[in-house]
Amino acid sequence: MTEKDFWQVIEDIRPIPYDRDKVENNLYQLLKNWPDDKIKAFSRVYQGKMNQAYTWGLWGAGFVINGGCSDDSFTEFRNWLISQGKDIYEKALEAPDDIAELTEIPWSDELRNNCPLLPELDLIAGMIYSERHFDDEDILPLYVGPREPLGESWEEDNDVLAKLYPKLWAKYGKNFV
Repeated sequence: MTEKDFWQVIEDIRPIPYDRDKVENNLYQLLKNWPDDKIKAFSRVYQGKMNQAYTWGLWGAGFVINGGCSDDSFTEFRNWLISQGKDIYEKALEAPDDIAELTEIPWSDELRNNCPLLPELDLIAGMIYSERHFDDEDILPLYVGPREPLGESWEEDNDVLAKLYPKLWAKYGKNFV
């Protein structure tokens, strides 16, 4: 699967207007009809994108947006970021604070500390593959990423985060009340 093909899949599963609840289902519905080799190829590219986004800069952005961001939440944040498409993903990699200008983040009181997150997007290919090969020993390979996020770490301090992410802080700093 080429990178172009991968990003086309992401565009194809994104409902207009964006509805995060439909993204996972759309990906599942698409992949369940694919042959195993194509699912493996998609998973390999997807995990590469997850690993590429495993940076302190993006973790800090997710931390500010969500008012905190655990390891699991950061995985879900990266799933959400990938679901935004190639342009937003690549721009966010370059300048995480610019997420504030790149996209409207779906936020509601019911989803506090659960937005923008997509919990299962990175697991769907593996779920489908496992369903098909339940009695086999054939499993979808896991693509292990770096042990630590890339880049320079930051301090969990409001003043530090406000300086590192001024645009995001202006928009989402209220989440630290």
